[in-house]
This record gives sequence, structure tokens and C-alpha cells, in this order.
Amino acid sequence: MKKQGGLLRKAEKVILILLLAVAGFFYFGESCLAVDHLVINEVYYDPTEITDTGKEWIELYNGTANPIELIGYDLNAVSGDYYTFPNFTLGSGNFVVVHWRADGTNTATDLYTGISGFDDNMGNTNGWAALFNSTAHSSNTIIDYVEYGAGGKTWESDAVAAGIWTAGDYMVDVDKGHSFARKLVGFDTNQSSDFEDLSSPNPQNSGVAVAPPPPPPPAGEPETSPPPSSLDELGTGSSQGEGEEEQEPSSAEATEGEEEITETYKLGDVVINELVCLQNYQLFVLE
Repeated sequence: MKKQGGLLRKAEKVILILLLAVAGFFYFGESCLAVDHLVINEVYYDPTEITDTGKEWIELYNGTANPIELIGYDLNAVSGDYYTFPNFTLGSGNFVVVHWRADGTNTATDLYTGISGFDDNMGNTNGWAALFNSTAHSSNTIIDYVEYGAGGKTWESDAVAAGIWTAGDYMVDVDKGHSFARKLVGFDTNQSSDFEDLSSPNPQNSGVAVAPPPPPPPAGEPETSPPPSSLDELGTGSSQGEGEEEQEPSSAEATEGEEEITETYKLGDVVINELVCLQNYQLFVLE
């Protein structure tokens, strides 16, 4: 009974911590997270090279639970120039980099617009990136948008009408050789504050889905410590191996209100720092 009571107390603490985290970082609305569409994850628009041609890129991320067929989607970052995606499938949790006004061979992680038919490079001090799920362009087909350096750029009004951007909002212009990227992969509140300046551009186009937590080691092998997660940063990471008995803290080590939480907690099958909408998951305690 003592052990069960300790687990209940600890579970209550974790629930409280999660509620506080949710209150501070998540909004439970349609814009909670990018769970139903592709998002623009990172933009590199002002390279350090003498000429920008072939060096600029826009990275997309599929934060949904299913692969997305991108054939017929359009990406726009220069007036009059649209990249229409070929027959291409982006898996769940995967990234793809679209190389703007560049020639190359398409792969599972990199797509090239080509130079022919593209008249200009992306703006070096201000501009935008607009993603459409159709070759028809309107507030009904625009699914993600970001503008930088100034507000009122092309497609802003349609993005506002679609509820995916705020009029006049923009990401500040970053220095030459920098990119801007989402602070948290897949997190989308449709605001410029979702993004941050990166002095070292960091495309994630590995072609591999975001890795789930590692499985427990086979019986008889020692368990290695898992990498830190956002739960660890909150003080709720795991320090207890699977199958080990819980050790009740002595009075010298901790009081009832100060005892350490040693169980591993997760939401459904998704590590919290992988950022999925929390209202769809339940709390489980792994013993």
C-alpha cells in the first residue's frame, strides 16, 4: 500500500507539471500544433556566396500522422514563380528541402525547382514563403505561410483570411548566411514568434522519421541511460530501470513533499519534445 500510495503521489505531481507546461506552451485550438497539414520549417534566403542562385532553400516538415502526397502542391517565394511538386510522398515525421532556383537530381530528402522558368531569387531583406495544396492559389488552398523583413507581403491577405497568419506580423530579417526556423519542430501557432534566427542553418532533411524512444534492452543486458528530454528538464525523467523495485525515500533523503520522481512518463507513444497535440493523449506510468 505504501508503494502504491507513493506512485499515486508522484503521478499527481507529474500531472500537475504537465498541466502547467500545457498552460504555458500550448493552445488547445485548431492552431495547437501542425497536426493536419504540411508546414514550412526553415528558410534560408540570403546565402553568403557571391550569387544566391542555387543556394537558397525552403525546408518543409510533415508533422501529421500520415504520409502526404505532394503532387500538385505549389510553393511560392518570388512573385510569379511557383514550384509545382512532382510525384513525391513525404512520410510522417519527415523533412524535405526544396532548393529554390536550383538544378539538381530529386531525392527523398531534396527537391530542386530548376532554374528554367524561375526569374528571380528570394528577397535578401524581406520576402515570404507560401505553401498551397493546389495549383490554384487562394485563401482556400493556402496551408502555410511566413513572411520576413516586413509585413504586407504577397499572399499575406489570403493567409490571414485562411486563419493561418496575422496581418502585419513578420519574422525579423536575419543576417546574411543565417536562416530562420521553427523554435520547436512542428509547433505552429501561425505567428512569427514560432520562428528563431539560426546563425548556422540546420536543415533536418534526413529522410528518416523522428525517432521514437529507444526500446528496452534485451533481458540480461544493462540498460543505458536515455537522452535528456523535455520531461527530464522538468525533473521527471527516468532514473529507474524497467522491472526494478521502487525505493521509498528515507526521512533523511526526502520528505513526502520533496521526494524525487523516478518513473518514466510519456504521453501515449510520443515523447513530449516531439510536440504533438496533447489533448489526444493520456498519461501512462511505465513501471
